[in-house]
Amino acid sequence: MVTGQTGHYNCSMHVPAIEYLVWAKRHRRVRYELTDSGVPHAVLADIDARLADVDLEVRGPYGHPRLIEAISDRYDVDPDGVVPVPGASSGLFIVMAMSVRHGDTVMVEHPVYQPVKRVADFLGLRVIRLHRRPETSFQIRAEDVREGLKAGARAVLMTNLHNPSGHQSDPEAVASIATLCASYNATLIVDEVYLDYGHVNRAAPLWTAASLGENVVAINSLTKVYGLGGIRAGWVMMSPRRSRCARRMMDYLSVDLAAPTSSLAIRAFEMIGQLEARTRRFYEAGQPVFREWLAGQSQLRSYENHGAVFECVRLPEGVRAGPLNTMLVREYDTRVVPGEFFDLPDHFRVSFSIPPGDLRTALSNISDAVERMLKRDCKNVREIPVHFAKRRSGKSKVNVKELFDYVRHLKRLADFKYGDYSRLAQFCLVGATGVVVDLVAFGALLRSSLRIEIARAAAILVAMTWNFALNRRLTFSYSRTQGILSQYGRFVASCTAGALISWLVSMLLVHAVLLFERHVFMAAIVGIAAATFANFFLSRHWVFRGLHKGRMGTRF
Repeated sequence: MVTGQTGHYNCSMHVPAIEYLVWAKRHRRVRYELTDSGVPHAVLADIDARLADVDLEVRGPYGHPRLIEAISDRYDVDPDGVVPVPGASSGLFIVMAMSVRHGDTVMVEHPVYQPVKRVADFLGLRVIRLHRRPETSFQIRAEDVREGLKAGARAVLMTNLHNPSGHQSDPEAVASIATLCASYNATLIVDEVYLDYGHVNRAAPLWTAASLGENVVAINSLTKVYGLGGIRAGWVMMSPRRSRCARRMMDYLSVDLAAPTSSLAIRAFEMIGQLEARTRRFYEAGQPVFREWLAGQSQLRSYENHGAVFECVRLPEGVRAGPLNTMLVREYDTRVVPGEFFDLPDHFRVSFSIPPGDLRTALSNISDAVERMLKRDCKNVREIPVHFAKRRSGKSKVNVKELFDYVRHLKRLADFKYGDYSRLAQFCLVGATGVVVDLVAFGALLRSSLRIEIARAAAILVAMTWNFALNRRLTFSYSRTQGILSQYGRFVASCTAGALISWLVSMLLVHAVLLFERHVFMAAIVGIAAATFANFFLSRHWVFRGLHKGRMGTRF
């Protein structure tokens, strides 16, 4: 029997959490999830795979020979320098562990994908920052690399495309960094899990930093660009001499790559054209939607896109991504990746790989949330001009879209300042247009020789649907994240209740008050007013009940 000291075991003393990965794995998925930096998960049909294509026998001592050959052929590298690994995250750990020793100094880019920094900390390395500044679109400056190498860095670690900005360092820039590292006998480690986006979506040449020198190690996988994260197929590429160390590390961590992983990865490389086309469809559907939205944002900015299905957005002064994301989740059923996970709190990363219609709604939610956050705790008030971004030349001052955006901006300001008074005014305006629609539809239906009873009922239904659509789009625009059919059913019930209230109030006044008995139209007007307030209350708190929790003014 083994006895020992009792007590609570504290895992964090030995294995610190990687907060970003814990958050990414465990957070509740919301309606508009904009956190994925890769394309949506592929299925077997996307690579024309069947169960018979899945092998259960491990082949090759350090990776399936056909998989190694497929990787070597695609990236034009020596097959003896290719080591398959279970995903790029494992590859990162293997490469860092084999490239430096405990207590060594490494230079890690900043802003940084948090797991990179956490792995360095776990291995007991001294980390100095390689700054990638937003002001220079996150480019790496050679002089910064040189300063780090002079300070004793044994390795330099960068991502390409950069995470979270998506900036691409071209082969010439990476080659110059590799040469600089070689002059100090240092290793250049390049995480390339996003690099293929440039080839797939922007027709850039396919390349890898692994071919740039003996001192360069590259990491890649089928996860992000190709949507095959579920099979955990990654690889590291380096010189054949260095690859021996990577294989030794595999013996410590995984021994063999899972046979199903290898067989499905081989199939993926055979069908790589189909996977590229699939990725391109997501990019071509979402990127124009994002850019159109960004063009209308005077307070937000992004950076040049090099093919990634995500963007890095800079927030206005005074707004932080963490609180913004909290508001988006709680009140808009929307989530982005807060820049705090990258030591970049005034930015957030946003994916545009969801369906375009959902993306437009999600981006609109972000605009609304940012605008609301800017209005909180205002101490230094300045006039911010409205920019008509598409005006470039010529005599035209405003196009229809810009005019609509301007009116929508005024509506949001009115909602913020006057709360439900503003929404009541909009509700009444919509109701007035509904009267016009009702009469026009009634006249048109009568001319079609329908019976008057049917024509009247149909006109009322048309007007009711018109009012619902306009209120959902305008008055209660914050509620568009909810199901439209259930809302429509509640709206019909609300209108029915309003009609009943109008009738009851009118009849009660006519029979109980002499003034209204003599002036029945006055009784009808009071009934209509009562029904309007009742309809608005039901619409605000039941039909379009929602997530909007900004300043409300007076609540009804």
